[in-house]
Amino acid sequence: MSISVDHIEEPNLTFGGGYPAPDPKIGLSLYGPYSRSPAQITVGIIGDAGTVEQVEKLLRRFTSEVEGPTRYPLWTQSFPGLNGGTSLRCELVLKPEWVGTLRPESIEALDNVAGLSARIGRSVDLFCGEIRKMKEREDSPQVFVCAPPRRMMDLCIPTRGDSRGGRGTRASADLKPVPALIRPAGQKSLAAFFPELQSIEDELIQRIAGDNFHHFLKARAMMIPAPTQFIRPYTLDKFFGSQKGRIQDSATLAWNLCVGLYYKSGGRPWKLSSIPAGTCFVGVTFYKEKEIFGGGIGTSLAQVFTPEGEGLILRGDRFAWPHGKEPHLSKEASKRLIERAIGAYRRQTDSLPSRVVIHKSSSFDHDERTGFKDGIGSIPRHDFVTIVERSKRIKFFRAGDHPPIRGTVVSLPDESRLLYTRGYVPLFRVYPGARAPRPLELTFDEISTSRLDLCREILGLTRLNWNSADFAGMEPITLQFSREVGKILREVPPGASPETRYLYYM
Repeated sequence: MSISVDHIEEPNLTFGGGYPAPDPKIGLSLYGPYSRSPAQITVGIIGDAGTVEQVEKLLRRFTSEVEGPTRYPLWTQSFPGLNGGTSLRCELVLKPEWVGTLRPESIEALDNVAGLSARIGRSVDLFCGEIRKMKEREDSPQVFVCAPPRRMMDLCIPTRGDSRGGRGTRASADLKPVPALIRPAGQKSLAAFFPELQSIEDELIQRIAGDNFHHFLKARAMMIPAPTQFIRPYTLDKFFGSQKGRIQDSATLAWNLCVGLYYKSGGRPWKLSSIPAGTCFVGVTFYKEKEIFGGGIGTSLAQVFTPEGEGLILRGDRFAWPHGKEPHLSKEASKRLIERAIGAYRRQTDSLPSRVVIHKSSSFDHDERTGFKDGIGSIPRHDFVTIVERSKRIKFFRAGDHPPIRGTVVSLPDESRLLYTRGYVPLFRVYPGARAPRPLELTFDEISTSRLDLCREILGLTRLNWNSADFAGMEPITLQFSREVGKILREVPPGASPETRYLYYM
């Protein structure tokens, strides 16, 4: 077989009234969300006096139209405004009793807490305490926006000594600390030689702090249970002009934040138009547990999606993860995991699937293949596909100035496929990316569907991220958030029962 190239047409999305559109922003602007509810998004806000005020201003600003940049008007569209009079058909509701203001003395006390984990834990306790107070009210909000103050966030950045549980060394509150995780002691940063790189290094440090805090907060809040929206103080400072740095344009920020809040309030912004009925999509990945819970112990993770796009998270069996080796499940663990996934699908749809598709981020070994097939049982059709982003053996170029079109499929002699889920988008007349796009490499283990149709489904599943209004992601939703979900579940003790609904992890 020689190398050949195909192109898959962009799958449509379905919005309000059952109308189709090629892009989330276009569809929401013309037809509104796919689901008829909620008619209101009720939001609680938690932070210090400064971040609470900033979040309130931000949300109230987004109830009105926000103009987008005009260079690529279809890509960076204006936001219509989150209110009942626009196409979004939804009111944003804020109330004074839904505000939890952290006391200054509680934040100052964090400076005397020894150890990074203890500081993050104490900070998250403050937020969860406020969430519980609001949840105890008869009239409580649907979503909780958590906006840590700048001082708290700075105290949750790793520094030398934190890994040993000691107090460590830390820069003053007016300076950004430099964690040993980023740069060993005595080693100069590139910013020392290239000052223009300082803002990039600062953002990396801020991301580390935000991620650690975010994962632990999500894990703790879902046990209440409470859907949360995390906003870093650095993002607020950049939006309001008190700190320099890169930030999304205001319209894009409005789109992403409001779509995420709508989904976490129980709404469904859109669905795929072309997913076959009766298909259960399952993404299987693995994560390592925290040292305190098991060290070299791994846990399987299944993300289950119905044709309607409903997402569920299932934590599978624990296993010994051999150092430096690719993880695999035993035959029995594979069988249990897929049986649970099919059970979750049945509870959501009131019927058994007629087809099961398993996307895996690593190869299928004999035991996994056998266990999955045993668990699928009498369901007539199944497809096992390995999906990785690591293809370096072939570089694909397109004539002209633009990279390959999104949806390009390259068929290789070994029957694998390269699928460009990132690339030039004719609708926008632009490539919405910063570097040359890399394809996904697809390997087909056992399939009952044509390879081109499987590629078409995977391309469609890159469009089900309801935490933003982006056109598409790199990976299908079955695998797209697996790393983030794994990081959150690492914070949940093995014996606990975390929430299964996807909205608690977004």
